[in-house]
Amino acid sequence: MKRDFATIVVGLLFLGAGIIIGGVLLGFFDFDISLAGWWTIFIIAPALFSMAQSGVNAGNMIMLAVGVILLMNAQEIFPVYISWRLIFPIVLIAVGVQLLFGKSITCKSCGTGTDGKEQGTGDATRHQYTAFFAGQDVNYGNEVFTGASYTATFGAVTADLRNVTLNGDAVILVSALFGGIDIFLPKNVKLVSHVVPVLGGMESKFVSSQDPAAHTIIIRGTATFGGVSVQ
Repeated sequence: MKRDFATIVVGLLFLGAGIIIGGVLLGFFDFDISLAGWWTIFIIAPALFSMAQSGVNAGNMIMLAVGVILLMNAQEIFPVYISWRLIFPIVLIAVGVQLLFGKSITCKSCGTGTDGKEQGTGDATRHQYTAFFAGQDVNYGNEVFTGASYTATFGAVTADLRNVTLNGDAVILVSALFGGIDIFLPKNVKLVSHVVPVLGGMESKFVSSQDPAAHTIIIRGTATFGGVSVQ
């Protein structure tokens, strides 16, 4: 199976970190390294993965900031009382940036599917919907669906696509941070999921179409302390 660039980069980061940390612990490398806060890699790496694969949004910006702040806390770079005070303004800044500049994003190339072919390529404008400490219902009528981006940060997004039609493959970008995203798909499509759960979950009850000519919906993103459900 062909790997996309974002997967390769994150895989190399994990591989390098494992070799360095393992070498230090086993005495193969003779230099000091502080392992305090090593567990924050499970927050930082998925955030970087989401940014590389799905673009920057409020969810992965907040996830990255929280991971970095926790790492600085563990490394005693920032005093605890300062670092924790940074989280709330960072959340506000991330949401502000999302609201001002995240109405739509342009996808030049959204990666590859499981068959190695380009999926969802082209200059497709993708509308973006964000729920922050709130809920948002996105209901589509009888229209052509070209893709979308859903972000739930301490909130919930419900997207009903059951009445849409596809003229080609489409990509849905998701980011659930302490929130939930529910997606209802039309029956005549195939589903490919590349959602990375980080202390969260991805649940799919959707049965892909068996029609070889059916178009594909690719769902990419992360579920961090939250969940993504597809039906």
